[in-house]
Amino acid sequence: MKNLIPLTTLIASTSLAQAASLVQTTVTLTDNQNNSPPETYISVTSGAEYYGGTIGGSVSQTAFNNPVQGYSFFNASGGTISEYAASGGYVSSLTPTDVSGSGQGSYINLYTTNNPNVSGTFDGAANFSSQTDAVARIVTGDINVSSFTSGSVYFFFGTFADAARVTATLSGSGGPDIVVAGDDVISGSQTGYAMTQFDFDTSGGYDTLSFTYLNDDNDASPGSRARISGLVITAVPEPSSSALLGLGLTSLLLRRRR
Repeated sequence: MKNLIPLTTLIASTSLAQAASLVQTTVTLTDNQNNSPPETYISVTSGAEYYGGTIGGSVSQTAFNNPVQGYSFFNASGGTISEYAASGGYVSSLTPTDVSGSGQGSYINLYTTNNPNVSGTFDGAANFSSQTDAVARIVTGDINVSSFTSGSVYFFFGTFADAARVTATLSGSGGPDIVVAGDDVISGSQTGYAMTQFDFDTSGGYDTLSFTYLNDDNDASPGSRARISGLVITAVPEPSSSALLGLGLTSLLLRRRR
């Protein structure tokens, strides 16, 4: 009779994961023009989950790496920040610093339910195309990632003439904070709008991904050249205990039939 692996061992083995990690995998310009209407496009519409933009007249389109689990898009006014489109409830503690003027810019087209592609490009009517950015030199926030084993956060932000970046921190009871200072986006004399992607793994008790958007614009009107629109979370949900139990039972039955 072949030896059987105890069910508790099977369940424990399915729970093992690699060490917690946080990595900036890419930062790319989605728009290098100072035009209106905006030329960065983001779609979280079911079945059409991708982003893109216009560089030198060419429209790009890139699919998110996993299904969208949640998103948060925000603007600022009077020194406060507001989410105008959100899903999942994962984002909290949004705080702007050095809000310039009304604090609202219009630099993205956001599709939350509408079809972005009527004839193959981003030509459908966006759900949000006005006041889609926080014009603030610094914006911070927290993302609750405790329900995900791993995933990605896509940040969409821009600048004009000054450098800007997003720094991300993964924290929790699992150990020391993991901090990644994102690469700069420097636009020169034109608008530069970008997407930067951070991949995370929450193994060992990490549960919060905090971020800071920082623009170097700190002249007489700090923040006037800064802009950040929001973020999209694509992630793998944490397996439930019942799912793990089912996996363990299936493995046990397969071994018994051999």
